[in-house]
Amino acid sequence: MTTRLLMLSIMLTVSCSLAADESFKNFRIPDHYVFASAVSGKGYYDLENAGYKHGDMRDRAIYGNASGKIYWLKDSDVLRSIFSMSAGLSSDRDSYHFDNCEDGSTGEQVRSSNSHDASASWKGWFYPAQIPLGIYTEMNGSISASEYPRTHTGTWTSGNTDYAEIEDNYDKSNRRTARLYGGIVWGRVRDVTTLYRVRILEQRLMDEGVLSAALQPATLQKLAGLYHQESYYQYSFERPDRYFWRDVETVLAADPAFHKEAFDLYSFYLMNETINGHAWRVRNAGFVVGPVVSLDHSYDKSEYRYKEFTSYRSPDSTGVVNFHEGKSEYDHNSDYVSVGFKAGYYLPVNLKWQIDFISQISRVIQPEVKGYSISTSLQTTYEIADRWETQGYISHSRALRDPEDEGNQYRPYYFDTYSSWGITMQAQVKYYIESRTALSLSMHYSHFEYAEPDANINDNYSNGLQFEIGLTYHFTGVIPQYLDDYYYY
Repeated sequence: MTTRLLMLSIMLTVSCSLAADESFKNFRIPDHYVFASAVSGKGYYDLENAGYKHGDMRDRAIYGNASGKIYWLKDSDVLRSIFSMSAGLSSDRDSYHFDNCEDGSTGEQVRSSNSHDASASWKGWFYPAQIPLGIYTEMNGSISASEYPRTHTGTWTSGNTDYAEIEDNYDKSNRRTARLYGGIVWGRVRDVTTLYRVRILEQRLMDEGVLSAALQPATLQKLAGLYHQESYYQYSFERPDRYFWRDVETVLAADPAFHKEAFDLYSFYLMNETINGHAWRVRNAGFVVGPVVSLDHSYDKSEYRYKEFTSYRSPDSTGVVNFHEGKSEYDHNSDYVSVGFKAGYYLPVNLKWQIDFISQISRVIQPEVKGYSISTSLQTTYEIADRWETQGYISHSRALRDPEDEGNQYRPYYFDTYSSWGITMQAQVKYYIESRTALSLSMHYSHFEYAEPDANINDNYSNGLQFEIGLTYHFTGVIPQYLDDYYYY
């Protein structure tokens, strides 16, 4: 345990000793708005006929789903407010029929399911004064429901007796969750992604002689503000790209380092070329530390019913061979209050290196749960060249349960039932063939240890090693990543 903590301390010390690029440290978030929405749907019909030695099979399946998402963001250097909402539904039906079996049996099984879910969340930062003292709050909730009926019928003949079988099973579940999370923090983390894009633009134009020196800080700030607003030009102009780059050129022309006579079509191409195929990759700068409080609520209700019936008919008699039916229900309500301490450190060393470090410790204060939950993660990203990048990630988790409390099932979802320790590492190299297509090679390793045998692996530890070669293609549309959870400390 001491060795593990020492390694994490060394990694944190090394990252803290690196100096952040000054332009990222001095960047201020301009006022801007973001609205993004997406609707998707899918459906298919599957038809399968197969012949086997012991009989024939026919399978018919139909499936469909639909989902929608909405994101809304208001951002500034003083206040950030994000609202997101999503909903989805799905339905399927599978009919399986077999006949011509050697024993003369025939049968059919019909399965279907219906489910729907919805969730909503609001998150916000507020810095009321010039000092880096802020308030962070998050509220979210979700509901989901599903039902899964299954019916199986079958007939077969043995000797001069005919048999018929019917099985009915029905599963139904409902779940709802709610969470209120927040705290007071010292420090400040800013999204400097747009400034990063501007710095790449600056570097490209300097290499081509369009700029004789680095841009002034005021020019960098203005250009970053334009990049924040880029997606909204389409609502004001019929040809949004033309007017956006017109405004970019206007800001550049006001800088003393800009040489208009050297600005040509190739310069414009360099400005417009996507950075490594992922212009929306998040880059954060700054640090935050402070206490956090979490209130969690969850409610689960499920129902299971079954009925089995087998009858027979012969020249001499009829009767019932087997009859069973039953029902089980589960109804559980959970409420937890936890307190803890969280720290985040985000360091854009330069245009190539980005280092992110996050650590948290929390404890549930109810007497029913005893122990602590500790997690730490470190991620580095390095831009090898304009189309190459490599990423490394290491995550450490530790759950400390009181010996008297081991195995207690009364716990929040982020607490293990038993004391445990685990580490996850990942490394990836990616090459962008063009802005939408990328090749990647990655390795993922994980190791976990448990105070008691885990129910899924029936042992006190688990190891996993995975290699992956991937090809990705981005068809259309962008929902900025900075709306995701990990952007917040």
